[in-house]
Amino acid sequence: MSRRFRLHHGAVAAALIAAAGLVHSASAQTAPPAPPACAADPNYRQLDYLVGHWDAFKTDGSKTAEVILEPALDGCTVTFAWKPVVATAQTGTGFFTYSRLRKSPMFLYAGNKGGDTAALKAEAKPNDITFLIEYPSASGTGTTVRRFRLALQADGSMLETSHISDNGAPFKPSFEAHWKKHQ
Repeated sequence: MSRRFRLHHGAVAAALIAAAGLVHSASAQTAPPAPPACAADPNYRQLDYLVGHWDAFKTDGSKTAEVILEPALDGCTVTFAWKPVVATAQTGTGFFTYSRLRKSPMFLYAGNKGGDTAALKAEAKPNDITFLIEYPSASGTGTTVRRFRLALQADGSMLETSHISDNGAPFKPSFEAHWKKHQ
């Protein structure tokens, strides 16, 4: 064998050994585990109590809407449909999900009359969630904060409440409905 062949052969062998070492080193370092599938992640499961076909009633007992909440996207979201009893009232759709980025449940909603909600923060307890929604004040200056809460009651019904604070004022009730399973 010529000396040049042996040098070339030795260089190739050294490169292969170095590459094998890099591969071994890379495989020894474990990649971070993939997040669990939504269906297996308890952060997503905290919204399961919302799922169902509900009738929403005002505090005076009159029915205001049908509310349908269904799991979707392999357990990554709960879709929301608000179907009012009065044909001229706002019909809406949206979804609830958990944001791994924000580490919080969130809610997005849009209605056929232009109403919308983007709740990107929430306070969650078992079977009780309050979404925090901020938007420009109707006065034209400052911020209005709405606390939109859905709480499962002992009798299986759902309590929906909204409280509003304009420009840091104390929160005042703005809406309340009691949801019962659709018959």
